[in-house]
Amino acid sequence: ARWEARLWQYWELCIAEEFWPLSRMQVDGVLWRWGYAPREFEEAKKLMGGGDPFYTSKISNICRGTYLTPQEMLCHQVRISRGFSMLERALGDGRRFLVGGAFSIADVS
Repeated sequence: ARWEARLWQYWELCIAEEFWPLSRMQVDGVLWRWGYAPREFEEAKKLMGGGDPFYTSKISNICRGTYLTPQEMLCHQVRISRGFSMLERALGDGRRFLVGGAFSIADVS
């Protein structure tokens, strides 16, 4: 059961890797565009970026909505959908928990 729980923890990490770029584009970027005037964002970006040119460029792309291309967004969405299909299949036999007959770390993942 321990190895099964670890597999579900790994599953969660893989899903998170697919979610975070979409979250940056579709949540953070939208909130930044909504909450900051362009000049205010330039000042905030300096603070958020801490002088790191790579991170500052990333923040700029997120805010502009150009961090991911439409094709990259679609790829992340497809991978997330596949991941949740795996979860649905695992629970498709009617069981309430991913590993064993009781709530475990696998269910937290």
